[in-house]
Amino acid sequence: MQAAFLVRIACDSGVRTARSKAKKTGRSFPPPDGQDRLRRAFSDYQRQRTETRPARRAQLMLLANLEIGFHEQTRLQPEIQRAMEAAPDTAEDLKSRMLGLTPVGWLMGPIAVLAKPYRRYARDLTRRIISEALMVLRMPEGELSLGMNLDVPAPAVFTTFDEPELLALVASVEPPGGVCQDCGAQDWADLNQRMHYIFHLFRAFHERPSMFDLPFSAEQVATLRSGRIPAGPL
Repeated sequence: MQAAFLVRIACDSGVRTARSKAKKTGRSFPPPDGQDRLRRAFSDYQRQRTETRPARRAQLMLLANLEIGFHEQTRLQPEIQRAMEAAPDTAEDLKSRMLGLTPVGWLMGPIAVLAKPYRRYARDLTRRIISEALMVLRMPEGELSLGMNLDVPAPAVFTTFDEPELLALVASVEPPGGVCQDCGAQDWADLNQRMHYIFHLFRAFHERPSMFDLPFSAEQVATLRSGRIPAGPL
C-alpha cells in the first residue's frame, strides 16, 4: 500500500482518491475485511500535500493518522483482547477442578453457575489492572501511562475542528458532550477506549519536535546491526 502510494504521488495527475473510487464502484468495506480506512488515510495524506491553509492541513494529517490508527487497532482487536484476558482463562480450570473435587452430582449445577460470574469478574478486573499498572508508552520525553489521563495540552492549531470527516471520526470515539479531557483507558482491551486515548495522543504530540527526530543515533544503528543492544534511550 505504501509503495503504491509513493508511486502515485510521483505523478499527481494520476492520483484518484479512495473516496471517489469508492463512490464510483460502490465498494467500501470496513476493516478487518477490507482496507477502506487505510485507503482513506493515504487519500488524506495526498490532500494535505496541496492544502494551503495550515489549520486544514493539520486536520487532514490528524485525520489520516487516526484512520491508520483505527485500521491497525481494529485488525489487532482479537489479539489484544486475548492477550489481556489470558490470566482469567484459568477460571475455566477452576470450574473443572471444582467439579472434579465434588463427587456429589447435584452440586455440579450450582458450581457451574458460580464459576461463570467469577470468570467474568476476574476477566474484567485483570483487564483494568493491566491497563492501569502495566500499559505504558515510552516517548522521547518520558513514559506515558495509558490508563491515566494524558496531561499534555493540544497545540493551538487544534483548538477547534471544522473538517467534517475529522469531526465525525472524533465523535465516534469521544464520550457524548464534546471532547472529554480525561482520556485514560481504564480497559485497554476496549477498542473505543483505546482509540479515545490515541486521538488525544496524536492530537497532543502533533507538533512536538521530538516526533520528527531520528529514532536512533548513528552509533546506535551500528550497534544494532552488530547484533547488540545499544546504550542510551531507545
